[in-house]
Amino acid sequence: QSVGATIGRPLVVLANQNTLFAIRRGDLDGVFNAFAADPNMCISVSDARKLFDEMVDNTKEYLKMYF
Repeated sequence: QSVGATIGRPLVVLANQNTLFAIRRGDLDGVFNAFAADPNMCISVSDARKLFDEMVDNTKEYLKMYF
């Protein structure tokens, strides 16, 4: 079981807030940190980074404000 799943709802709220703050700042690293901290994340940080980078790469045309 992941750490996030053990902690529960407060971490979900914090991850969602961190995601919104990072989006507003145009901070992809901050978005990744919130993504990796999600309690549903059950893969390693390095695998999460690979997944995140792949998702960003596949949606670049919609994320022009970050590049």
